[in-house]
Amino acid sequence: MFFEIIPSREDYKEAEDFIVNSLEEFTKAENTRQYVNLNSSEPFDEKNYRNGELPDTLNDVMFGSEPGTVVGPYFEDNTYKVAKLAAINYIPDSVRARHILLQANQNNAQLVYQTADSLKDLIKKGADFAELALTYSSDKASAIDGGDLKWFKEGAMVQPFSDSCFLGKKGDVMVVPTQFGMHVIEITDQAKPSKRVQVGILARRVIASDATDQVYYSKANEFAGINNTYEKFNKAVEEQKLTVYLRSATGLQPLDREITGLEYPRILVKWAYEADEKDVSEQVFKLGNKYVIGIVDKINEEGFASVENVKAEIEHEVRKVKKAEKIAADIKAKATSGQTLENLAANLNLPVKTAIGVRVAYPSLPEVGSEPSVAASALQLEKNIVSQPITGNNGVFVVVVTNRNEVAEVPDGILEREKMFLERSYAARVNYTAFESLKSISRIKDNRREFY
Repeated sequence: MFFEIIPSREDYKEAEDFIVNSLEEFTKAENTRQYVNLNSSEPFDEKNYRNGELPDTLNDVMFGSEPGTVVGPYFEDNTYKVAKLAAINYIPDSVRARHILLQANQNNAQLVYQTADSLKDLIKKGADFAELALTYSSDKASAIDGGDLKWFKEGAMVQPFSDSCFLGKKGDVMVVPTQFGMHVIEITDQAKPSKRVQVGILARRVIASDATDQVYYSKANEFAGINNTYEKFNKAVEEQKLTVYLRSATGLQPLDREITGLEYPRILVKWAYEADEKDVSEQVFKLGNKYVIGIVDKINEEGFASVENVKAEIEHEVRKVKKAEKIAADIKAKATSGQTLENLAANLNLPVKTAIGVRVAYPSLPEVGSEPSVAASALQLEKNIVSQPITGNNGVFVVVVTNRNEVAEVPDGILEREKMFLERSYAARVNYTAFESLKSISRIKDNRREFY
């Protein structure tokens, strides 16, 4: 049971007044980025927008005006806003670059920077970039290609890397630090520049004030104090028609840290495991923008669940299987020898959709989700043969393989690299799996839930 903290009229007025009163100062601010980062509910948006990418309310004005032009105030997404044209940049739509990545930490940052700077000087003097990448780069995937990252669009790389490539010019060689380490970057090519704009948004999100928060806390506290038994609680919910404020969390485990719809609910889970069945929490928990009152509806003891407890799940699974059988039978009844998939779909009044690149390692179908049974069945089919109905996770499918891509020959070095990756991955899991195995046979009681 929860009471959601909803901003009052006064809270909306406060946010609106802040924007109105800041309008003149924001308009005159010389450094729009700095002003937004210091005063706005949202950080400055570094993206350079193409014509048509901004909302209709902003796009034409921003692309037809000079820097400093202001639009607003306006209200959007529960936030009062003012938009200002911060900058006009002419940058390429895409860039091709290559890099050498040197990994750095607090202990070797200066040495790594000096190494990167030396590599930059060598490259400017004509040294072979590809050879240096193979020798020095920690990014082995690109090092095999001489550090080449191919063509990429703005935003595909982390911000400092992207900015350097899109705001620089073809042929530039530079040293750029990111969270991944120190990069020696060379811009090898750029697409034709086009006009882009940066827009600074001064935003004031409408949030509940302390006074509003206190009102909801008092409501929740009063409800918990009066309805402090299981019977009183359920009766009050029914009489006051508060079912919309009820949420159920089934199958909670002792160390769970997530409950759908609640922020940081660990304290509620901990209370539930200290309470008895039918207990109502005396304490009101504040979880995000909600005041929550807990109630333990049922406790499932350790061991096999009773049939009654899993009856609903069993019924759901049985219905699912029976429904799939009926659908498959209906499809078979309408299928004829030599019929195409399109004709069968027309008889069933169903669409035909295309899935590209289906494989066992990634058995995902567009708009459907993971379907390993469908992927496995498709890999066994001959081309252009209509399959029998296949029961999957999310429905019953009929498929036709229209094209099959044979596995390409693995380039030198790739197989060895993948082998090393797998060996390291499994080696890293040894300690964990060994510990879990020991724990499962040792009969140790896990009481961590009592402490955190």
